[in-house]
Amino acid sequence: MILQPGDVVDRYVVERAIGEGGMARVYRVRHTQLGTLHALKVLSVPSRSVRERLLQEGRLQASLKHENVVAVQDVITVESVPGLVMEYVDGPTLAHLLAVQRPTRAQIDALAAGVLRGVAHAHAVGVVHRDLKPHNVLVATVGGRVVPKITDFGLAKVLATEPQGSHATRSGAALGTPSFMAPEQVRDSKNVGPPADLWSLGCVLYELATGQRAFRGEDVFETYTQVTSGRYAPMTEHDPDLPERWIRAVEQALVVDIDARVPSAVALLEAWLGDEPIEDRAWNTEEVDRVAALGAGGTAWSAGSRDPSEPPPHDQRTWELSKASDGSDPTWDERALSAAVPPEGPTAPATLANRGRVWWAMGAAVVVVALFGTGRAAWLILRPSIELDPVRIEEIPTSIKKHPAPAPVPAPVPVPVPVPVPAPTP
Repeated sequence: MILQPGDVVDRYVVERAIGEGGMARVYRVRHTQLGTLHALKVLSVPSRSVRERLLQEGRLQASLKHENVVAVQDVITVESVPGLVMEYVDGPTLAHLLAVQRPTRAQIDALAAGVLRGVAHAHAVGVVHRDLKPHNVLVATVGGRVVPKITDFGLAKVLATEPQGSHATRSGAALGTPSFMAPEQVRDSKNVGPPADLWSLGCVLYELATGQRAFRGEDVFETYTQVTSGRYAPMTEHDPDLPERWIRAVEQALVVDIDARVPSAVALLEAWLGDEPIEDRAWNTEEVDRVAALGAGGTAWSAGSRDPSEPPPHDQRTWELSKASDGSDPTWDERALSAAVPPEGPTAPATLANRGRVWWAMGAAVVVVALFGTGRAAWLILRPSIELDPVRIEEIPTSIKKHPAPAPVPAPVPVPVPVPVPAPTP
């Protein structure tokens, strides 16, 4: 179903589309009586399980009343299809913000604190997000402040209350985004708890601090292998001057052993901040206006997949291109954006770095089989692309993509056979 500007659904009039994914579309709508702006998320896939997941998303997100969580305000029906009416955030995603600007340390602290507080609130009421990443954090400007807000609870679950055999999350399904999934989530996304979110937060904090992803393989199999082994490049390889408290916090979150991982989002926040106070005005007025301009029109809204209008994630670029001559924090400009190139994967094993990608895919497949069983590995290879990291799917080795039909072989040209001429009779 595609809504057009001017369409009236329930008590809302559609102004325009602001986000689209594989499962849903998001529209900016205005309340016909109050005149207030909202975001309306409507399914685009006629599937009972997808409907169930959307309604579950609405229920879980509506139960969270926190400044750092996008509020769900209503559920309506649009031509027999459910739709979620949400708080409208006219701002970029955290991924978009980081793609065009490196925040100052004070700004990074404020962003990190907001995200961690939002997750701490969700965990306090028994909700696990299971898909925390910069793309699922909207950056709002509220009263001259910059406020991160967690959104897209489509993969979230309520601890100890999800019914057995639920269609919304199937046991054994590796739901999530590979670069941000915890090791236990790779094996079985259904049977995970708050520690999986804490791992994902470690990945978000790593990226917030360094501008690079902690886990970024040449393909999804290499990423899974890096995650399950906890192998990532030290943060100081990207920036040797990072605060020690940031490094310690990330190290406490990215621990494969759940029992040794940081115990809570509150503890992670304390480790991240140390004794540093959070500045209420980490952004000046001009900087706040720039953040607001990045999300002008609300085009950063997520609908379950990467918004085509959003620039590629900043892990495909390099901050060194815009390093200020005075040594201050680098920021992006348009020339730097156009000149940027993808970096080498910093965490690829040295012994495999120079091997052909086909051989790596085969070896990674063996690792996946060893970890999850033959049937599990086959599912990982064949599962729908919506479950894969949308940034990396085009880089799956050609050896496991569908091969194009071979070029037709031309028919052989017949070669004339000489006819013997009888010798003349003497």
